[in-house]
Amino acid sequence: MSAARRGGDETAESDRFVRHYDREERLALKQEQKPEPVGLFARNRSLIIILLDIVLVLVMFVIYLLFIRPGTAASEIDGFVLEGGAFVFDTDIYLSLTIRRTTDAVLLEGADTLVRVTVPDGSEITDTLPTDPEHPITIRHVLSGEHADRFLEREEVPLEVTLRGRTHTHRLPLH
Repeated sequence: MSAARRGGDETAESDRFVRHYDREERLALKQEQKPEPVGLFARNRSLIIILLDIVLVLVMFVIYLLFIRPGTAASEIDGFVLEGGAFVFDTDIYLSLTIRRTTDAVLLEGADTLVRVTVPDGSEITDTLPTDPEHPITIRHVLSGEHADRFLEREEVPLEVTLRGRTHTHRLPLH
């Protein structure tokens, strides 16, 4: 039995197997193995791949937002932000102009609270200026027929915006 303990073999004692081992031998085997990697990414390479995929998608999204996305024309006039766009459907051009009040815009009374938008077909649209920055107004119009044909090959549609007695030309990009 003492020989079995030294060798670390199994011995049979009355139809029962008993395993004998040497602690120093077990610890020596453990020291020969590679140390386990330390850190979050060292154990799980698929986590690195997933995080790199997420970063790549975010970079592509930012590139789209900054460089590729068709933008809306925006300008600020007397404390009001004008932004909008135009798109072609069939042979018509659909125009949309949103007017938003900034927080530093001075509110006036009377005729100075009106905005007049003149579109290229000669139509005039009049509305009241927004008094609350959270509630903008949106002016929509459709150019059709020969009026639309003049702008189908251009990249923008000009609008004449009269705001507080002054007229400004605002150009809507055509998508």
